[in-house]
Amino acid sequence: MVNSSKTYKKNGFYPFINLLYLRFMSTNPNSQQSNIHNKTTKEKLSFFTVMLITVGSCIGAGIFFKNASILQNTGSIVMTIVSWLIAIIGILAIAFTLTDLVTGSGKYNSLGIIGWIRAFCGDYIYKGFRNFMLYVYLPTNFFFMPYYAVLSIQDAFNVFCGDKVVIPIWLVIILSATIMIYFAITCALSTRTASVQNHVVTAVKFIPLLFAIVAGVWIFASNGGHTPNPLWQNKNSTNSDAPYQFYQFSPMLGVIASIPAIFFAFDGFYSSSASQHKMHEPRRASHAMALGIAIVAAIYVLISIALLLGAKDGSFLGLNIEKLKNQTWWKVIMFMMLIFIAFGVFGVINGFAIYGSEFLHDLIKRDEVPLSVWFKNKFGNGNKVGIMLYTLVLYFTSFIIFTLIGCFYFSNGPYEGIDYYGPIVIKLYNFCDLISNWTSLIVFVGLGAAILGGLVKKYRRQMHQTSKWFNIMAIIGIVLITLSLLYEFTNTFYDLCSSISFTNAHNISISQFVVPAILQLTLLIIFTLIIALSGLNKKQLKK
Repeated sequence: MVNSSKTYKKNGFYPFINLLYLRFMSTNPNSQQSNIHNKTTKEKLSFFTVMLITVGSCIGAGIFFKNASILQNTGSIVMTIVSWLIAIIGILAIAFTLTDLVTGSGKYNSLGIIGWIRAFCGDYIYKGFRNFMLYVYLPTNFFFMPYYAVLSIQDAFNVFCGDKVVIPIWLVIILSATIMIYFAITCALSTRTASVQNHVVTAVKFIPLLFAIVAGVWIFASNGGHTPNPLWQNKNSTNSDAPYQFYQFSPMLGVIASIPAIFFAFDGFYSSSASQHKMHEPRRASHAMALGIAIVAAIYVLISIALLLGAKDGSFLGLNIEKLKNQTWWKVIMFMMLIFIAFGVFGVINGFAIYGSEFLHDLIKRDEVPLSVWFKNKFGNGNKVGIMLYTLVLYFTSFIIFTLIGCFYFSNGPYEGIDYYGPIVIKLYNFCDLISNWTSLIVFVGLGAAILGGLVKKYRRQMHQTSKWFNIMAIIGIVLITLSLLYEFTNTFYDLCSSISFTNAHNISISQFVVPAILQLTLLIIFTLIIALSGLNKKQLKK
């Protein structure tokens, strides 16, 4: 997505995918990494390689943290699967349109999302999304991803010990902060360390995916075709303990509400299109990406169905059903799988740490971040220690701010009712769920902006011939992204109004529902202003 330096220079897809590619595709795995890089960057990528890059860039642990919330939104197995299918169609349309845009315009680049936005949307929108990536997307990933890892570890020990391990909030925060700091430091200072960490994660991250499918189907079959999942069919009934949720008005609203969560599970699929110009046949990039997405989609849908049938709440932890939870062999297996899921999250953090360092280095080189001139005078253009300190301050500040906000947040999210988390930790985990959906959705809004800009350029005849399906695919992608964005804005305002009404009707403190709703609305406004105001120059801001 950004120009990289040294080992990662000229690589068009995410650095952690580069590591995977260099590790398994190189003809000389015993040579030095720099030599492998020099060799592979001169070679053209095959159709099969780009397909594998697409699979590797988006498949991971995301589905394990989102499937339960999707079921909560939709209320049934059928509508949950409908949500997946609609989102997958939209993602395929977006992938096809992006690669077709690049082929038709001839604007190949290795900058990924930021490069497409700059090429098709102009400087104003480019600056907005550049600053969003730097000040919101990367820092928030270093906020919620460590908590997701700790959540999995917490689940693992409670499965093994029988729901008796209650980790206090201060320890959850310390463990998550330690994970964040460790990866921010090690990945910035040593590409070799980052590479080793990536290899370890790659070796285990596919195991829980396969296990979820097998275990879910086995539990369903062993129960004589009866699922332990209540399917939450009564979701439209009024809950007297909390305000009525916006998605409860209609099953289709639940479907739309689920799309950002599915975007999160597929986030990163677009990274392979940045290497389109390295293919033997660049026009076949859309087919390679489509095949890769289809493979991931098939795996995710199978996992979702298996968890919906075999787990009591649609989550991976829900596989720990009553008749198995006291069996020692099952405890050991579930413990290992949950630890592997945590390792999968470590892999995502590892990748973002590498990307964040390279992204910041590129921006400092072009004087596009505050204090960049001072930074270069103090540390030099590519000093690793300086880059590490810059990112660490950015990530740690964001981590503290969002943690404090999360501790006051309330939502009827997927983590309600798990007693061993504790009430404050539940709020924090539900807040992580919200922020992860928002940031993934806004990244997809950036993709939609690039597609819309490409459509405008096409009708102005500023690009070459595109395929006959271009217009249809572009419209499908833009409509899906727009519906999701409109839902999130509407839902945020509705939550505030509903919370005020509920508070007045039940004569309770505003701190329970109204204050969190105000914080939620404030954050959404801040995210929007970062994008909207970043593109303005200093003269426009003074006006």
